[in-house]
Amino acid sequence: MSVPFVHAVAALLKRDYHNWIYVATPWTIFGAAVLGTGIILGGFWAYETLGWGGYWGWDPVENSSLIPWLVCLASVHTMLSQRKSGSHVRTNFILGLLAFMLVLYSTFHTRSGVLADTSVHSFVEPGMWAYIVLLAVIFVFTFIGFGLFFSRIKEMPRVKVDHSVYSREFALFLGASALIVFSIFVLAGTSSPLITGIVQKKASAVDVSYYEKTSLPIGIVIAVLSGVGQLLWWKQSRKNSLQRNLLSPFVASVIVTLLLILLGVRQIPIIFVMFSALFTLLANLTVAYQIFRGNPLVAGGSLAHVGMAFLLLGVIGTSYYSEKETLSLERDRPVHSLGCTFKYRGNHPIDNERYAFHVEVEKGGKKFLLSPIMYYSDYTKGIMRNPDIANLQTRDFYLSPVSLETPEQKNQKTVTLFKGKAERVGELRITFDDFDFADSERAKMMEGGQFSIGVKLTVENGKDKRTVMPKMVNSSSGVSYEPAVLGDLRINLVRMQPSNEDPSKSLVEVTIENGQEESQQERPETLVVEASIKPYINVVWMGAFTILVGFVMTVVRRAREARTRNYYK
Repeated sequence: MSVPFVHAVAALLKRDYHNWIYVATPWTIFGAAVLGTGIILGGFWAYETLGWGGYWGWDPVENSSLIPWLVCLASVHTMLSQRKSGSHVRTNFILGLLAFMLVLYSTFHTRSGVLADTSVHSFVEPGMWAYIVLLAVIFVFTFIGFGLFFSRIKEMPRVKVDHSVYSREFALFLGASALIVFSIFVLAGTSSPLITGIVQKKASAVDVSYYEKTSLPIGIVIAVLSGVGQLLWWKQSRKNSLQRNLLSPFVASVIVTLLLILLGVRQIPIIFVMFSALFTLLANLTVAYQIFRGNPLVAGGSLAHVGMAFLLLGVIGTSYYSEKETLSLERDRPVHSLGCTFKYRGNHPIDNERYAFHVEVEKGGKKFLLSPIMYYSDYTKGIMRNPDIANLQTRDFYLSPVSLETPEQKNQKTVTLFKGKAERVGELRITFDDFDFADSERAKMMEGGQFSIGVKLTVENGKDKRTVMPKMVNSSSGVSYEPAVLGDLRINLVRMQPSNEDPSKSLVEVTIENGQEESQQERPETLVVEASIKPYINVVWMGAFTILVGFVMTVVRRAREARTRNYYK
């Protein structure tokens, strides 16, 4: 992002308001490719390694990488329009400067500690000196970039628009506008902890549903424009020709969408998203095929739009049609769930720390073995969990370990509690009420001292109801846990996972140990896992890879054009 920024600054210094676009375009596309690749790799890492069960959670830190990427994509589209018609002179300077400024803002957002209470990804509070340095960097580059821009704005030429609404220029303008609107919505939601912290003196994040409600309609608009725009000519398209070109992908998309409705798709927003994604997929495939027959290198834009359509379809499939169950698998005893039969076959050590837990899964007469991993990490002072995944072409079978209950743990039970939901453990009924993080403990954390976070639990046994609070203590020697004792019961905290975006998704994992002697027959070794089916996840990765290929082809094409025109000199 810094290279287009520097080109924009140099152009403002030289009063070159047009030629800089030819040099900056391939670098802007390259920046979009690199940043987009980083976002996808982060999602792939979370999905394949961390065992989160997904690749995107609308976390403020994730969003901080998305915002400059959206602005960069908008800049690519307006740059292409200026290359053809000379328009968008001021817009391209603003977007070229802003994409880099948003990277700096994202760095501040991530590293300053303002997200300490609202993001699972937030870094440790770095201290006031780092806070000031981050703000100073933003101020300096803002002053350089936008100071020059406003000093030159009166000199910039105003180009009269001579294209019609049935032109590729107008479609590029609408597409760039939709991307900017999308980035503004994400920026507002992501910045809510910072804004509420200043205004209300208490940081709070927006609910995840905010992003879902705003992204769906904008995604539909972007997808439709991505399909229509590729079928338009520069400056003017004939209506009859445009209608003929739109007819085939439109009719085919309607037919496929109707088939999906017959197969069970009922949500109106999802129907519209699928239709728009199918439409842009078919329209861009048609254009890409025609271009490939002539000059394949020119098909980069169409290919990137094809990838975007695949990505959108994959996201809808995995987000709205996944299935998930938490299972307790006693060794060698079959458990039926999700249309499969699970059988825990034991475990073996991989190295000094890590253990693989073997689960045999049978579905439709076919068997496969999954071996998720759990181990205690001295670095994090906690249990680390790595999932195992079986790729079944149209879906992934995803198995993430939760805990292991051994025969030695005679009266010990591990349970995952979601906020506000009661779970029955034997004769007990346990409810996770809330976290207890007092202002005094929060102040200790900000000062780098020892602090503790409690978990309020309600334990019911018949008519008796008690409130207990196991705690996590963070000190210079590491993280430790203080159990809550209730008669013969000891309740130990294993892990905490808060979610300020959606409090109902906050969870804790605890072990409940009965101090009385075991009178019943010893339980076999039991593995607790979270099993889920992720349909069409391969479409997500295929879409991301196709976008990257389209970016690379476009970078090569635009760089060659810049060298041919000697703009690099």
